[in-house]
Amino acid sequence: MRNIISYLEYHISEFTESEQAIAQYFINEPKEDELKIVDVAKNLYISTATISRFVKKIGYPNYKSFIHDYSNSLINNKEASRAMNQEAADMWEIHNRFYEKLYDNFSTIDLNYIVNRMVNSKMIYTFGFGKTQEAMNMIIYRLEALTQNIKSVDHYEHLLFTIEHTMDYQSLIVIFYHSEYFSKDVKTILKLAKQKYIPVLIITLNGDIEEDTNTKVIKLYPFKDETVARYAMTMYAPFLLFIDAIYMALYRKLSQNNNYSGYWHRI
Repeated sequence: MRNIISYLEYHISEFTESEQAIAQYFINEPKEDELKIVDVAKNLYISTATISRFVKKIGYPNYKSFIHDYSNSLINNKEASRAMNQEAADMWEIHNRFYEKLYDNFSTIDLNYIVNRMVNSKMIYTFGFGKTQEAMNMIIYRLEALTQNIKSVDHYEHLLFTIEHTMDYQSLIVIFYHSEYFSKDVKTILKLAKQKYIPVLIITLNGDIEEDTNTKVIKLYPFKDETVARYAMTMYAPFLLFIDAIYMALYRKLSQNNNYSGYWHRI
């Protein structure tokens, strides 16, 4: 048995004008007492013969068999809708728990340390591995209104070159990292940065990068597994909230240091 409602939606552009009117009538799911062929004909200002020709055209011997399939399709669609609504409710519950833990976790992050590093750096270079490039772009977009000493590096090889030939101990590298797939590349960056005493901030979900005197690791993800991060867009939430928190903290620091009073109202 096919889902006749889905069939009508998919093929509606192939019908004539009068056939499209019939198809749209059933796609809109009329009331049960408006399904008799005479009622459909009356509501659409067409003949019952036109409706009969239409149902035969789409593969039914008569209107009765069409309505049988149509009624079953309505039931199936409603069951599917209830199932999807329940899945959405379950996801919402997961997200509520996720954000509660996320904000609790944020209270443990030393934002003052991070913004001090930023304020005291001659230049801030940001880089994102894989999907976290979106976070890299967002931190540039958010923070460039407060400081011009920040720029992104789009390619891994370019970052290595910049570390070797441009950066010094007055620079700061901010790395967004989310997958152990890139752990070897991260270690290469850290090794080069350490040789030149360049401080590195690694913003990650739950990566296994170890801190040392040169490297600060900020873990944003409050769960041990990826229960929530499996939702593609949700993965970005910790990064985006972190960037907003850094924006607020940096603004506050610059207001204290450089008399930014009133600047907030202009941005």
